[in-house]
Amino acid sequence: MKTRFWQKIYIFTLLLFLICLNVGILSLAYYTYDRNAKALEEALTAEQYYIAESFERDYADLYAQGAQGSSPSLLIQSYGSYYKKRGIFLCFTEGEKTTYSFFDEELPNIENNSIVRKNLGGNKYLIISTALCDGKYQMCYGKDIGALDEEFKNMALIFGAVSAGISLILAMVLFLMMKTMSRPLEKLKESTKKIAQGDYSVHIEEKGRDEFADLARSFNYMTGQVNDRTHALHVQAEKNRRLVDNMAHEIRTPLTSIKGYAEFVAHAAADEETKLEAAQRIVLESERLSKLSEKILEMAVIRQETLEKKECSSMKLVRQTSELLLSVAEKRGVTLCFKGEDFVLLADENLMGMLLYNLTENALKACESGGSVELSCLEEEGKQSFYVSDNGRGMTQEQLSHITEPFYRTDKARSRKDGGAGLGLALCAEIAQLHGATLHFRSELRQGTTASIIFEKQE
Repeated sequence: MKTRFWQKIYIFTLLLFLICLNVGILSLAYYTYDRNAKALEEALTAEQYYIAESFERDYADLYAQGAQGSSPSLLIQSYGSYYKKRGIFLCFTEGEKTTYSFFDEELPNIENNSIVRKNLGGNKYLIISTALCDGKYQMCYGKDIGALDEEFKNMALIFGAVSAGISLILAMVLFLMMKTMSRPLEKLKESTKKIAQGDYSVHIEEKGRDEFADLARSFNYMTGQVNDRTHALHVQAEKNRRLVDNMAHEIRTPLTSIKGYAEFVAHAAADEETKLEAAQRIVLESERLSKLSEKILEMAVIRQETLEKKECSSMKLVRQTSELLLSVAEKRGVTLCFKGEDFVLLADENLMGMLLYNLTENALKACESGGSVELSCLEEEGKQSFYVSDNGRGMTQEQLSHITEPFYRTDKARSRKDGGAGLGLALCAEIAQLHGATLHFRSELRQGTTASIIFEKQE
């Protein structure tokens, strides 16, 4: 069975606490036992001293009455009998000879003025030895202290029961605490599984200010970034798909026409005039393919090109664009004019000319006969701007969101009729991005369109 991280922490913490708890309880028990033993030893020492003092006084009185023939053995027996009834055992030794002993077993040799603990007859005694009567006798005082050991055993059992109870309660409380504290990790684990399955919308609740909250915030930030980038990739993939589909369609249409007219010229029994018309159609479709390849090549070159920005006049760019397209405007019956103030722009003049040309050409194509197109340039509030405005057919918001995509046309039939491949505005977007400018379109259906190119003013 796999042990989880929080379970390892739980086991380690519980073991560490139990070791500390039991060591502490055992230390307390031994400390208490030692204190009780010392207190008992002091009390018994005082009692032994009292008995020794009493015996010496009585012995002195008996010695003073020695003429009447009194014997010390009677005094010793009386002391031994009297204190044995009270649980005190005495042993009197004269020299190396035991005069009288009230112990159940023979005492081993015990040094004078010493305190020892001995097991005699299955009982534990505290024995205190002292010299009496100017060293004539040695009295050994003994008392059963088995009750102290029994008390220690009872105390150890109580402490053990308390320790077991505390350990059980601690184990339960610690388990619940660790389980609760590990929930954010469990949620994080489940969230990572969902992300692995492709669900990037997961969100972890952010509570508190601890490390888990910081981890949750970092995780949510990560999932947000992944979600945004995944969405961006999906959008880009969709754009690429449309690009490939549109490119295939744009290439297939003229190729189909060329193939059909070529087979007609090669095999059909038609007069020279009909075959000449078919040949002209082949030429037109070939020119259309050529223009398409040129636009694609221009886009590829622009993406790889390194800009060489130079100072150029804004009015010069506007005037040149107007002059280049004036004949196209007259042919379509559209009024083309320009206005504005001259300022110095730091840019690639050729690419800027291409940008204004494509925007103006598209504006002319959007106008019916009698319409108007205006080019203008303006410097204000730290920005340098170009505007191309028309009063043509306009566009919907849906169309506006796609117009800079390659091969996108708002009106496919009209665009093909005008010879467009749907790459002009995509090329404009590339040029604007290369210059760090903002290309923006504002349009209303049947009201016209305004394209703006805005540069941050450069010193």
